[in-house]
Amino acid sequence: MIYLNTLSYEKEHEKYRNNHSDIFKMTVMNEELDVRDIEIIRSIDKAEYLGNNTMKDQFGNITSINNLATGTKVLLNLRWFIKNGKEDTPLNITSCGDNVISLLVEEVKGKNVFFLTCNYTLQCDKQAEIMVNGKYKIDSFSELSSLGGKLYETSH
Repeated sequence: MIYLNTLSYEKEHEKYRNNHSDIFKMTVMNEELDVRDIEIIRSIDKAEYLGNNTMKDQFGNITSINNLATGTKVLLNLRWFIKNGKEDTPLNITSCGDNVISLLVEEVKGKNVFFLTCNYTLQCDKQAEIMVNGKYKIDSFSELSSLGGKLYETSH
């Protein structure tokens, strides 16, 4: 199940992993990418992984994978946490667009993961079990906006 926190973005965002670039450098870039990681890079960034943490971007430039889009880094970080038995590490997914969220939903099937976001306009219709703020069960990220003001309710 995906546990999504939208309530306390300002208060609790520090407990969620926010600095995706630093996490990426300390985790993903220190291990060999697998076939799925390479597919994700190709799918989201339209880049070709060349090995040794380098890629050819969509414009033909050779560059470091550290220059991937933030959403791609979030997804690759998530995969690293899952592969290393740390799937309960909470992540901030606010920087992820629909393309990343769609792949993220596939990656977390059958796992309990914890996310924070203040992006309520996602249009990803991919089915998932999502518990929002411990109160509201929805079946896709596109249903977030239907919760309206409930996304801001406090539990007082």
